[in-house]
Amino acid sequence: MKKKINMLCLSLGLTLVFLIPTGVNFSMTNPSIEKSGGAYLTLAGKFGGNISLAELNATCKLGIEGCAKGSKIFQYSLYINNKVYKGNSHSLSDDAIAHLQKLEKGDEFHFSRIRAKLPEGRNVDVLARKFTVV
Repeated sequence: MKKKINMLCLSLGLTLVFLIPTGVNFSMTNPSIEKSGGAYLTLAGKFGGNISLAELNATCKLGIEGCAKGSKIFQYSLYINNKVYKGNSHSLSDDAIAHLQKLEKGDEFHFSRIRAKLPEGRNVDVLARKFTVV
């Protein structure tokens, strides 16, 4: 019995080690929303991490990877310096673009509450990671 408990604890621990760093949202409040299944947001072709000022200035659309070709983001919230910019398409709003272009090296921003429509019509949540301007 003790051996089975140890194996269960080991399995649970390994599962948490691999899931938590991926940004999986464990606080899903609406069970009717389908989980992403691996869909993730890209900005200038990047899934979070370091992004240059030149890359920020060259893009105004959000991308999506990890799901069917032709999927499009239709909702997002962008958090920059405690200010929230909400959008309802895969294009960044003019206000969001203006604020992103004012960022300096070391500044951070992130997206949340991202939803996308798959080509067959289903809606999914989209994962995102934090960006840092370099």
